Amino acid sequence: MGTAWVYDVQGILGEGPSRWWNPLSFVTDMKSAVKLAEVSIASETSAGAKSDAYFESDGKRLLSHFLFAAAIANRSITELIAWAQCA
Repeated sequence: MGTAWVYDVQGILGEGPSRWWNPLSFVTDMKSAVKLAEVSIASETSAGAKSDAYFESDGKRLLSHFLFAAAIANRSITELIAWAQCA
């Protein structure tokens, strides 16, 4: 009896999204792009995983540049996948 909010990520119910969040809305400069890159990397890194000084720092730099470019060009974060494949 009231409002029902549907979150149908897999499209099982066929209900289109009525809300969405754009993580790039947080990115307004390189500093915020680096912060978002750090959060993204940390969320995908297993606990206790060894890091590589070269690849981790260079990967974070590349990801932060992609995030900033997408934000200032008003592009979708999903386009970063295609950009990364060409890099």
